[in-house]
Parts: sequence; C-alpha cells; structure tokens
Amino acid sequence: MTLRRPLLALVVGGLVMATVLSGQSTARSAYLFVDGGPLRAPDILYLPSYFPAGGQHLFMKFGPKGAGSDFELRFSLSSGEELVIWESTRGDATVGEVVGRYQEDSQITGAAKWRTGRVADSGAAVVHARIGQTLVVIIGLLPVEELLRIADSLREGSPSSLML
Repeated sequence: MTLRRPLLALVVGGLVMATVLSGQSTARSAYLFVDGGPLRAPDILYLPSYFPAGGQHLFMKFGPKGAGSDFELRFSLSSGEELVIWESTRGDATVGEVVGRYQEDSQITGAAKWRTGRVADSGAAVVHARIGQTLVVIIGLLPVEELLRIADSLREGSPSSLML
C-alpha cells in the first residue's frame, strides 16, 4: 500500500512533465492516443512511371484541401499540348472539378474500374478511376490507349515521398 502512492505520484508527475516538455497545451494534444476519435487513413498518391516520349517540362503541385489532399502533375508534350494527372484523397472530389463538363464513353474493368471520356470544350481524352480513397484523373490530347498506358504505370506513393 505504501508503494502505490509514490508510484502513482511518479506516473502522474511523469505525464505532467512530458506534457510540459512536449510544448503542447493539454494532455489531449500531447498524447494522440488519448483522442477517442477514429484514426484517419493515410493519404495515398499514385505516381506514374511512364510518360509519352518527347515530353519537356514537369510541374507538380501538392497540398491539403478540406478533408484530404490534392495532387496535380503537368507534363508538356512534344506537340505543345499538356498532359495532366490530378489526384484527390477527398471523398467528395469529382472529375468535373478538373475538367469541367465532360462526356463519359466507356468503362474498362481491371484492377480498378477506369472510365474514359472526352472534355466537352477541348475534346481532350479523360481517363479516371477511384482507387481506394484516391480519385485519379488523367487528361490529355492523346489517344485513350496512351492515357490507359500511363494509368497502368501508376505506382503507390505517399505525400511524404514528395517532400524534398
């Protein structure tokens, strides 16, 4: 009985000191396991390992948006046109956010259900699928087969792999 009180005081004192030394204002923010809410699934991005020949420039933009993250990759083709790969881990993300009005043509079933279509204004081909929680949209003035080849080359990555 006499050992319990000093041991309890040591544990409570250790938690208080750890909270103070962590720089957090409350134990709830210092100890993430105290938070009773569900853990958020990690953001998963898909990076292509294939690009059409003759491309020139690459531009990437990544950042948090709402309850997820958006990732945009732009690649200049030799024809002067642009290939865009846009991804979002938000549950409410839509293809229309990127391309505006578009018309769906067909669905290709494989490991993911890829849907093809055309952008109403430019006639660019669109290929899109939701892989897990990530919506992937590939747009370009290329044949649909070429966009599907890019889609087939996508490899799983994480936002931390983009940090330099």
